[in-house]
Amino acid sequence: MMQPQSLRSSSFIALPVLFLALLTCGRLEAQPGSARESGKAPLQLELRNEQIVRSSGPIPLEMDLIWDGQTLLKGSLALVLKDETAVFSHVWSAPLALNTGRTRVSVLLPTVEGHGVLPTIDLGATFIPEKGDRIDLGTRPLRVPTSADRVFRLLICEPAGTFSGNSAMVRTMSLERFWTPHPTLGRNADRPQGLVTYSSSVTPDALPADPAWLCGYNVLLLRASGLTRLPERHVETLLKWVRAGGSLLVETADSLDAHQVELINQLTGASNPPLYSLNLQGQLEKPAGSHLRRHCGLGRAVVLHQPLTDEASLPPDWNQLVAFLWNFRSDQIPAITETGRFRWLPTEELIPDQTVNEGYPSNAHIIRDHGQQQNELNDLLIVREIRSGQGLLTRLMPDDVQVMPLEYIVGILFLYVLTIGPVDWYVLGAFKLRRLTWLTFPAATVGFTLFTVWLSHEYLDSSTERTAVTIVDLDERGEPVRSNRLELLFTMSTHEVTTPVRSGLFTPLDHSRFGSAMQDNYGRRVSGGGAVSPPGFSGRPPISSEVRQTVPQWTPHINRLFQIAPDRKTLDSTSLRFDWKKPRDLTSDTERAALLQEITATFGSSHLTATLYNGRKVTNLVGDVGQLFQSSAVWSSEVAAQGRAARNGYLQINFLNDISVLQQGGGLFGIVKSIAPHGGDNFEDLTLLDPSDPDEWLLVIGVSDPENTQVYRRLYRRPEAASEH
Repeated sequence: MMQPQSLRSSSFIALPVLFLALLTCGRLEAQPGSARESGKAPLQLELRNEQIVRSSGPIPLEMDLIWDGQTLLKGSLALVLKDETAVFSHVWSAPLALNTGRTRVSVLLPTVEGHGVLPTIDLGATFIPEKGDRIDLGTRPLRVPTSADRVFRLLICEPAGTFSGNSAMVRTMSLERFWTPHPTLGRNADRPQGLVTYSSSVTPDALPADPAWLCGYNVLLLRASGLTRLPERHVETLLKWVRAGGSLLVETADSLDAHQVELINQLTGASNPPLYSLNLQGQLEKPAGSHLRRHCGLGRAVVLHQPLTDEASLPPDWNQLVAFLWNFRSDQIPAITETGRFRWLPTEELIPDQTVNEGYPSNAHIIRDHGQQQNELNDLLIVREIRSGQGLLTRLMPDDVQVMPLEYIVGILFLYVLTIGPVDWYVLGAFKLRRLTWLTFPAATVGFTLFTVWLSHEYLDSSTERTAVTIVDLDERGEPVRSNRLELLFTMSTHEVTTPVRSGLFTPLDHSRFGSAMQDNYGRRVSGGGAVSPPGFSGRPPISSEVRQTVPQWTPHINRLFQIAPDRKTLDSTSLRFDWKKPRDLTSDTERAALLQEITATFGSSHLTATLYNGRKVTNLVGDVGQLFQSSAVWSSEVAAQGRAARNGYLQINFLNDISVLQQGGGLFGIVKSIAPHGGDNFEDLTLLDPSDPDEWLLVIGVSDPENTQVYRRLYRRPEAASEH
């Protein structure tokens, strides 16, 4: 009788024990670092995009974390970008909670340039769980352009399974198809070295919600099949990117939704009355002709009225349309129209007109770069080092460095005098111990001295001088379409500095590249002075993150923060009163005089400069370009002309001129007038004006104070030329 009861008791005890054992096994299996019997790691990282990135463009990282455990895994992802000789950046993601299956993680990181024979860098990944040991997710190679490459990227938006990146029609959109051999180059003259355009595809619903992600591309092709499936939430993203300087080609379809038609009307600048509309049958009503091309803010848009199916369906002026999207200079269009190839421009057409230029007072002669360097630029069209940036560094350097705030020093002196005076007299007098003043006076002096030294060290350990130049570009609506904040960090002692970043691309700049930087065996620039640590990103760049950098003592360091469609708060109250959206025909002397009057009435004349660029001429309306940025001396050679022998000398160039219209010699900017924004570690994407187009004017207004300088730029076009090239 007892045996069954004993068995029941044993079973009653054994079942919970068995349950606990199974639960423990499940927990052990879910622990980070454990593996299933198959030997497969429970947590893996899969990199989704492995294409080579655009030259100077940001690095998009799209990853899937694949968790094979049975419980929720909480922690964060740590990434490091490095090569064999250096670390470029660190990333610590926001807290993650991984369910079984895939979790998508996306971050956008600053540009990294390969060096010499190293066309790849390494991406190292580690998962840091809330509990348990770190999980090593391995290292993967990332392809990046080298310093000898010029990589462009074309993005094609179309449904999945229809990628047309290798089609003959899409290949006609590549920049290198316009290549023409240079007359003085015998080496590989028939094809460009290092110049290549890559294409990739994205589905309409997978387009990024933040326009900063599109900075990895030069041109976007929205196929008709992609337009019909384009969600409404992506319309504003595309418009912001184009207005900031991007180029968009759109194929229309017969049947569209209202928001898709609104995109086309916004791109063509015709919303009231609209050029495109839907009839009662829901079919698209289009203007006559095969296409429309328009400037849209700082960017360009081409709307094709029929989808492209093959090369036979290309419009007759296809070459001109592609050149329009690539921002070709106006003086290149005749050659493109006639031969389908660009031409190498003579040096005298690539530099400022010295005879009429008050903005280039020290440029006495026509100049060119050293012959060998010029050949390399023409051959490779490589990224140019901006050599006028020394003026930017000079502008950003603080006029004086305050070791400790004056109010602190005054307060300490007041307390010291109070202590050795009234306090000492009355306190010691109350106890009839005034004879001890010979002890209290030295003690108070030593005490206040030690306190002052301690406070000074504490202040130095956390003190950072921040000065900035902010460049705001406005469109024809008077809205800021992009901003660039160039901020200098200058510390009194070596310590970590934190910079918050919201909706922007953060890129550290090596100011040694502004001059003649030396290079190591890997072709890497060797900076002078102490080195700033690689940036560490915490959060979700570019949406929201904090960037940490260890800045050495007395070592200036410059960061660039690039934003698309910044808030109007970027504009100060004074600039808001200026009528930026007013159309102006600046060919008229009367209009230019009225413009000058409006500028001085709005901004005053103190700490103000206003400069007007047109063609190869720079006119100072108020002040002088040298007031904002000192000119930099660059070694050059004078071209022999009118029987004179060529002479070596120095060319004085100014940062404001360089970022407005780049005309210092050949290379890419002898072909195009600007490139789509990338927010990278050079200033090539800041250039706006076409120096060969007499119908374009660039107004630049600068307002400065000791700590911050605001530069506003507005590109004007002759109204009847707005729809032309």
